[in-house]
Amino acid sequence: MKKIIFSIFLCCIVSQAFAKKNNVEYLAQLQNDFTKCSETFYIKSEQCSDTGSMKCYKFLTELHKSTQNCYTEVAKRIFLKFYNLDEQQANQKIEDFASLIYKNYFYIYQENNYCRANNCGISAFLYSEYATTFALKDYIDMMFTALEIYL
Repeated sequence: MKKIIFSIFLCCIVSQAFAKKNNVEYLAQLQNDFTKCSETFYIKSEQCSDTGSMKCYKFLTELHKSTQNCYTEVAKRIFLKFYNLDEQQANQKIEDFASLIYKNYFYIYQENNYCRANNCGISAFLYSEYATTFALKDYIDMMFTALEIYL
C-alpha cells in the first residue's frame, strides 16, 4: 500500500515538473516571438526616417498596425495558454484593450485646444497608432514579468 501511494505521489511530482518545464519553454518561445516583433518594427521604421512628412505617413501607419497585430498574436497565445481563455475570449480581450488604448490616445492628440484651433490634421492618427503600439508592448512586457514570477 505504501508503494502504491509513493508511486502515485511520485507520478504527480514528476508530471508537475514536466508541466512547469513545458510552460517555461513555451514562455521563452513567446518572448522570442515578441522580441522578433519589436526588432522587425525597429528595422522597418528606419526605412522612412522623415517621420514628419506625408510620404512616410502611410508606411508608418501600416508598420504600426502590423506591429500591433504581431503583438496581439503573442498576447492571444499568452491568454490561451496561461489564462484559460478560449480563442474568442482571448481575441475579444486583446482587441478591446487595443481599441480602448487607441481611442484614448486619439482623444488626447486630436481633441486638445491646440489641435482644435490649428487643425492638426492627420497627425493625431499617426500619434495614436504610435502610442497604441508602445502601450501594447508595455502591456505584454508586464504579462511576461508576472508569468516569470509565477512559473
